[in-house]
Order: sequence, then C-alpha cells, then structure tokens
Amino acid sequence: MTMKSNETSAIKLKVVTDMDMGKESYSTVTFSGISAAVSDDNFMELADALASLQSFPVKNVSRINSCNLVTE
Repeated sequence: MTMKSNETSAIKLKVVTDMDMGKESYSTVTFSGISAAVSDDNFMELADALASLQSFPVKNVSRINSCNLVTE
C-alpha cells in the first residue's frame, strides 16, 4: 500500500517585474513549508498578505502541494 508522508504546500506569486513594448516580464517568488491542511480560503488570505508586501504587482497566485510517497 502506498501512503503520503510529509505533505506540505507552497505559495508561488508570479510578479510583473518589467513592461517592455507592451510585453510583461515576470519573476516568481516562492514561500514554502506551509501546512497542506490549510484551507484554500486561508491559503488565499496568506497569499494576499504576502502579495501586499511585494514591491511589484502580483499577476498570479499558485498553490503547490507536495508529499513523499512511501510503501508499506
């Protein structure tokens, strides 16, 4: 049987770092080590709070869930 172990989430903020001739350039800021048990609503509240601290406008917020798979 395969089970999940060490489930975590990360927030990825895609920020607009430059605008050249109408084309946006992006960078990604990642905040990891967030409990996978955090609800999507609370996750978005945290992402919004972190986005407000950025010096560039945020274009997109992503939730990345990860875990280790182990067999018994």
